[in-house]
Amino acid sequence: MAFVIGLIVALGCMLGGFAAMGGHLAVIFQPWEFVIIIGVALGTFIIANSLATIKDTGAAIVEAILDKGTTQRDYLDVLGVLYTLMRELRGKARSEVEQHVDNPGESAIFKNFPKVLADANLTSLICDYCRLIIIGNARTHEIEALMDEELQTVTHDKLKPYHALTSIADALPAIGIIAAVLGVVHAMAALDQSPEILGGLIGAALVGTFSGIFISYGVVAPLAHKVKATRSTRCRLYIIVKQTLLAFTQLNDAAAHFSGRPLEAAPAINVAAIAQCAILSGFGVGIIGALQTGFGALDRFFTAVLARSGQARAQTAAPSPAYPVAQSTASAAPYRAAQAAAPAAKAIAGRQPAPPRKILERGWVKDRAYVLFVDGSVEVETMLGRRIFPSLQEAQEFIA
Repeated sequence: MAFVIGLIVALGCMLGGFAAMGGHLAVIFQPWEFVIIIGVALGTFIIANSLATIKDTGAAIVEAILDKGTTQRDYLDVLGVLYTLMRELRGKARSEVEQHVDNPGESAIFKNFPKVLADANLTSLICDYCRLIIIGNARTHEIEALMDEELQTVTHDKLKPYHALTSIADALPAIGIIAAVLGVVHAMAALDQSPEILGGLIGAALVGTFSGIFISYGVVAPLAHKVKATRSTRCRLYIIVKQTLLAFTQLNDAAAHFSGRPLEAAPAINVAAIAQCAILSGFGVGIIGALQTGFGALDRFFTAVLARSGQARAQTAAPSPAYPVAQSTASAAPYRAAQAAAPAAKAIAGRQPAPPRKILERGWVKDRAYVLFVDGSVEVETMLGRRIFPSLQEAQEFIA
């Protein structure tokens, strides 16, 4: 309806303006010029396009004039079909769902949405890719690539009327010039006539140029863009189908990745298996805690043993501080003074950093590395960390 209103406004303004300038509308009415222009345009249109495209162009022109674009009801119908099919895929066996996609004309799901079933391309797209999902061999990116190819083909087919009408709109000004040239040829044949007759013939020839330009840019080109807008809205339904099925496929792939099987009906909860897993998990936690406690006690035991062993050796090796009583008091005085000054010397030595011990050799005790110092002590890497032993023999006995 909008196309008709726009065409009436364009013709009214053009003819009204011409009449207001003092022109005669009868001069514009040149039926044979219109026959030449429209006939040549129609003939070239038939030559350039197949029969299927010609029929589809007629249907597209009717859709554009009647403004039969996609409505909200169409989107809801497509979403309803997809929702029902995906619910069937999740809750029922594959054989039951295959009946709907193999024969959609007899399917109760598609019968509930007659507008979707009436669009053969849309129904075929839904059924084909639901069948791929049921088979389960194709990955999501593979299905997406196939759908992109098919959507590109469908969009190209849907827009064939637009391209055909655009080609005719581009050719109409030249066809108008052909009509004008033929009119001029007719006028040249009447040069012996009166100026009134000759002027009428020249004016009729110029009407051909005017008509070709007006029909091209005022009628056919706007009609072609209207066809494109109407068909593009139909293509959005295919995009909705693509995005919905891909989202379902990705969800199915994720379920198969984490659970080892595709997304199906929710399985029954096995309470016994859950209880068994919980008991085993509790035992495992208890065993780990017991091992940690045991190793901690073993570490403390070895630390205490090594400390006591070191203290006993230190007490055995230390010289006796007692001085012989039989000696005289005078000779004992220097010893007592040195003994009194010993704590102060020890305090001063404690504040000074201990000199680094010199390493005598490095080697291995079984599979444990050791370092032997000049004083005879040995540092060994044990399972409980680095340990220092008074001698290499004790280190070997400990590791053994």
